[in-house]
Amino acid sequence: MSKNKVSRMLLLLSASALLLLSGCVVITSSAISQARPMSGGHVVHVTTHGMGFLHLTAPNGLTAKANSALLARCGGAGTTDVQTQLSMRDILGIVQIYKIRASAHCL
Repeated sequence: MSKNKVSRMLLLLSASALLLLSGCVVITSSAISQARPMSGGHVVHVTTHGMGFLHLTAPNGLTAKANSALLARCGGAGTTDVQTQLSMRDILGIVQIYKIRASAHCL
């Protein structure tokens, strides 16, 4: 086989593998909540995002960012009955996208 044919075959195999694996996505999710019906106050919702690579790194401070955003949405007043949901989307085991959704009642 000539070098040119081998290069074409490798390119074709690589492109085929990428097309075959392009739909491989894993979504993992967990939630923590213990909400009680509450009179007065209003409910606020926030979402924060971050990325990780190769399951070796994870974004720092996502929960802290969500908590700060909740407090800001409440105008600096306190919050109660905070509920959080963490989801992680894994794309081919290379890139992980983390999302935290949080909601709370403003005091």
